[in-house]
Amino acid sequence: MNNNKSEKFVSDVASVMAMRLAMLPMMWVLDPAKAEKETKKMFSEKEDAMQESIQQMIIAPMMFSFDVWQGLLNGDKDGGIGRAQEQAEKRISSPYLSRVSANRRRLSKGG
Repeated sequence: MNNNKSEKFVSDVASVMAMRLAMLPMMWVLDPAKAEKETKKMFSEKEDAMQESIQQMIIAPMMFSFDVWQGLLNGDKDGGIGRAQEQAEKRISSPYLSRVSANRRRLSKGG
C-alpha cells in the first residue's frame, strides 16, 4: 500500500471512530434499536473483513508466484517482485480499505 493510501486509510479510520464515538451514546438514548443495529454492524463488518483477509492470505503465495511470472513475461525491471508485492498488499488490505471507506461515507451522511 503506498503512502497516500495508508494516510487515507488512517484518516478514514480516525473519522469513523470519532463519528461513532460521538453518535452512539446519543443513539442509545434516543433510538436504542438503531444503536444496537449500528453496534452489531460495526462488529460483523470486522469479522467479515477478517475472514476475507484470511482467505486472501491463504492464496497469497500462489497468487504471488503468478504475479511474478506476469512481471517476468512483461519484462519488469525487478523481475516481477514489485508487481507481486503490490498486488498482494492490495488483495490482503482490500476488505478493510473498502469497508472503512464505505463507513466514512455512510456516517458522514448521518447514518
